[in-house]
Formats: sequence, C-alpha cells, structure tokens
Amino acid sequence: MAEAGPGAGPVAVKEGLSEYLPVPRIVKRNDKFELLEDCPKSIGRVRSFFGNFGILVRAYTYIISLGGRVLRSRAEWRCSTRTIFARN
Repeated sequence: MAEAGPGAGPVAVKEGLSEYLPVPRIVKRNDKFELLEDCPKSIGRVRSFFGNFGILVRAYTYIISLGGRVLRSRAEWRCSTRTIFARN
C-alpha cells in the first residue's frame, strides 16, 4: 500500500502496518478519491504542530550513523558530480 503526503511524510508502508496509519486516508473508490476516517486501529490524526520532526530525526540519525569521514566523502562526491552535470 503506497501512501503519499505533503512534504516529508511517509510514502510507503508494508501491508501489515497499513491499518495503523494516521487518518484521514485518501482512498480510491469507483474512480473517485475519498477521505477515509473510519479506521479503528489507526494511530489517529497527526497534528501539524509536529511538522516534519520525525523525518528530520531520521535524517539526523542517518547522518550521525555515517560518521564524519564517510559523510565528508559522500558530500565531496556529491559536489563533484553536481559540478560535472552543471558543465554539460
């Protein structure tokens, strides 16, 4: 089941976890999109107050797990490929 949201929200989830997704959910029925709110096992609504906090924590954790040396080499590689593509 694929989910899409604004900005840095979840884009995919395994089928076994889909019943816990927040509401409202967008579902397609009879070639029309509807909001589905009747989901008993859902974690409920996610308030905008928290914004992208979870995604930012995930990104920060990934950066920290790389370590300084690996992060630097990946950043340098990315800058060099950008320069190559900018010239073409």
